[in-house]
Amino acid sequence: MIQILRVEQWIKNLVIFIPALLASKTSVFLNIDTYLIFLSFSILASATYIFNDIIDIDQDREHPEKKFRPLPSGKINIKSAKILGYTLIFLSLI
Repeated sequence: MIQILRVEQWIKNLVIFIPALLASKTSVFLNIDTYLIFLSFSILASATYIFNDIIDIDQDREHPEKKFRPLPSGKINIKSAKILGYTLIFLSLI
């Protein structure tokens, strides 16, 4: 189930810290809200990956590498993926 979240892609979300670094506002990194923003953004990105996988499921089943992802391989069904995706959207907005 964790694989569908693509947590390894969250590294890209570190881009949200660049403005603070460029502005030499390192005090931002002492604020818990900064990390909550990163977490919320990452959770929302995971939801986006899930819905993209649902849309692309037929093409991914034919792809030599993507066919092993949780949805095209059948490890997770579409209904469960949708529930997870909507839950992640809800969590990211809280």
